[in-house]
Amino acid sequence: MTPRTSVSRNRPLAPSRACRDPTYSTAQLIGGYAYHFGTYVYLETQLFRLFGPDLRIPLVLNASLGVATAIFIYGSGTHLFGRRAALLAAGIVAFYPSLVLWSSLNLRDPLIVALTTLAVWSLTSFAIRPRAIALIVPLVATAELVNLRGYVAATIASIAVVTVLVSPALRIRQRVVAGLAAVAVAVIIVLQSAGSVGVNAADQLLEGVERERVAETIGANTAFAPSISSDAPVLVRTVTYLPTGLAYALLEPVPLLASRTQELIAAPEMLVWYALCALAVVTLWRERRRWQPLAPSTLTIVGLLVLLALLEGNVGGLFRHRGAVVPFVALLAAPAALRLYDRRTRRVDREPVTSASTVASR
Repeated sequence: MTPRTSVSRNRPLAPSRACRDPTYSTAQLIGGYAYHFGTYVYLETQLFRLFGPDLRIPLVLNASLGVATAIFIYGSGTHLFGRRAALLAAGIVAFYPSLVLWSSLNLRDPLIVALTTLAVWSLTSFAIRPRAIALIVPLVATAELVNLRGYVAATIASIAVVTVLVSPALRIRQRVVAGLAAVAVAVIIVLQSAGSVGVNAADQLLEGVERERVAETIGANTAFAPSISSDAPVLVRTVTYLPTGLAYALLEPVPLLASRTQELIAAPEMLVWYALCALAVVTLWRERRRWQPLAPSTLTIVGLLVLLALLEGNVGGLFRHRGAVVPFVALLAAPAALRLYDRRTRRVDREPVTSASTVASR
């Protein structure tokens, strides 16, 4: 379903092209951080070592991770909205077309999504009933996510700090101790994530993000990010570009503008995505007074969408990486969807009674 692209974070670039184009980095030339110790490549290698070089093994693993993702979303849903909404959210995640597709391919995305949903489930549990294990699990998950997709790890680590600070059930001493521990781990995770893309100082962050976005456009048939212009400061360029990036992160590929086969195939799913986003907003508004337990899932959506807006430069990569956001949007959309269904059901049940009363009065 992903449009054809010749540039991807998961695939090393051709050395000849890389040498001709100065915008390519050494990290991209060797496949980025995809081959660091602890990454998906090493996980597959160990599976092949245990069970033999059977290509079906990672596919079974990814399918299992897809099931685990649905289970973690169900766990978050039971904490936040009850069993019915949790079952609906888990069902949406289990049968969401692109998530099913990624789970059937040899990609690292199912592992990333599973770890992210596990972390958010634990943070949601911590926000409702603080326990040490509920804070340790997401921090351990971020340590692995650094080797898989650094900006996701940095996002979850930062959200862990916020969750500790806003948790209403913590006493002051507990909040200070847990907050300091979370901040220490979050700083390490953020620095490692920044270092994995060649950013070693704060003033290099926006420039590194901009280079990453432009590199995603090189050779891609669905590129949309503009080339770097040195006429304005990098901060001004970033702020100016952000609304455009957010529009792409939320809306692309737009079904009405679809022209390529991949975009036409994705059109029905995009309609579902739009509906889920609208329902999630309704839920957030109705549940705004319970914002503390909703903070982990809501901040995950916002944080990842903002980073996708800044980092992604082509629709193909954006569509696939947006899969990490889908489970949490489905989680928040489920209560509003059930409310609409129940309202419709009650209306249909009342119609025969109203018709019978009208006939009797005549």
